[in-house]
Amino acid sequence: MEAGGDAEEYDGGTQLLLARTVGADGRSRAFVGGRSAPVGVLAELGESLVVVHGQSDQIRLKGAVAQRHALDRFAGAELAAMLTEYQELYGHWKSSQAELDTLRGEARERLREAESLAVALNEIDDVDPQPGEDESLKAEAVKLANVEELRIAAAAAHEALISEEFGETADATTLIDSAKRALDQVSEHDESLAGAAARLAEIGFLVNDIAGELSSYQASLDSEGPERLSEIEERRAALAKLIRKYAPSIDEVLEWAAASRTRLDELQDDSSRIEALDAEVVAAESTLRKQATRISKSRSKAAKELSARVSAELTALRWPMQPW
Repeated sequence: MEAGGDAEEYDGGTQLLLARTVGADGRSRAFVGGRSAPVGVLAELGESLVVVHGQSDQIRLKGAVAQRHALDRFAGAELAAMLTEYQELYGHWKSSQAELDTLRGEARERLREAESLAVALNEIDDVDPQPGEDESLKAEAVKLANVEELRIAAAAAHEALISEEFGETADATTLIDSAKRALDQVSEHDESLAGAAARLAEIGFLVNDIAGELSSYQASLDSEGPERLSEIEERRAALAKLIRKYAPSIDEVLEWAAASRTRLDELQDDSSRIEALDAEVVAAESTLRKQATRISKSRSKAAKELSARVSAELTALRWPMQPW
């Protein structure tokens, strides 16, 4: 049990012993199920478990709560609907009042949060990071750090495809062209060789395209000197500072910034939100009062009818009249 006592099995049912003692010093002690308990718990259990009936008395009906419940049940569905609506209105009022109290109570803390977010967002805006920029700059830095090795490899590949000098070893373009011309001379005797010659021609075009790409690549390496590498490292340092402070990557930094802007808008909107909530609470209180008045009138009307019916019943039973 919540009170801490124990209920015991007795004669096919369950018994719960309630007790209250008053000492010589006038102090009372309450017991529930053999254990000490607050007097209020004892009173609550007693009211819910025990009803004393007498010819001229009924203990439970003397309680205001029991009288109200009896009256509400008598009033029927119309009053029940009013009470349900009142509870919904009260819930709305309570929610609005709680939010209003929170905004007013946390105003200073929310102001500090707004200032902190504004500073952070200004820092991010000053750097102006782009999606995936940290990874792309990292790849470019690796490329520029190895530019000489890349230049040598590209030049060697270009030389192997199209040699600008005549030597003992022919380049790929020359060899492919020689093979194609050899097949062209005899393809009229066997059509299958004509197909091979055509494919060699395609390979020749492809080799020339690749050679052109390698030539352009070498030119791009020559245009990207130490100055560009210095710019990249400086930019990466600025991005790394944001990553250390706000998120593990630039993409996540941008996500954090977007969420923070939304939060900052909410915080900066506090004053207008407080005004709106204040008006909402006032309107809700007015609606509650009107609904309470309707409920009170309905109860008063039902009480008169209930009183008349109870009085008639008591008269028929010849019981002394009790005021309702």
